[in-house]
Amino acid sequence: MSTVAAKPNARTRTREARLAELEPLLARRILVLDGAMGTMIQSYHLEEPDYRGSRFADWPRELKGNNDLLSLTQPEIIRAIHAAYLDAGDALRLGRTLRPDEDVFTINDVRKHQLLSAAGPRTRQRLIEAELAALRSAADWPVLRRTMVAWCESGFNLVRAAESLHIHRNTLLYRLAKIERLAGRDLHDHAASLTLYLACLAEELDPA
Repeated sequence: MSTVAAKPNARTRTREARLAELEPLLARRILVLDGAMGTMIQSYHLEEPDYRGSRFADWPRELKGNNDLLSLTQPEIIRAIHAAYLDAGDALRLGRTLRPDEDVFTINDVRKHQLLSAAGPRTRQRLIEAELAALRSAADWPVLRRTMVAWCESGFNLVRAAESLHIHRNTLLYRLAKIERLAGRDLHDHAASLTLYLACLAEELDPA
């Protein structure tokens, strides 16, 4: 008589085991990210007039708690909740790519990457190839990329960028000069710097 091992309960499996099961499913099926819609609606503390709106102001029965009705009377709230769930999904997906050693992510952590993700891999790859080809061949490219990101996120300010990187100002100047030489860009041209910055962020999504 053969025996069949019981499938482990979801609560007893490790996070790594659950993720290993989820990723193949994503390749084969459409998965739905479900959320507590009612809980989100409750956070708005809606009262009877909110449920009624102008459209059902004279309705003879109480309408508070009829959440389906909010699609008609409070569509902006329903749109905001759906957008929040989409952001939560993006924060989870992008956060795991960008910060694999962390477990909690917010959309504010990955908002820029969310925009680049929407552009699609082909567009990102064209940007990376056009802007970073020479830089990526440098042995210290990871250091140069961090420097470029810090330069832009510090508002093109030498003091703030050096502080964020924990390096001397002269070291920063050396790195920026090297980026300019390899990329053929003037980093005092803020538009050119921002283009390189976006390419650096894109490469974080699509590493070589």
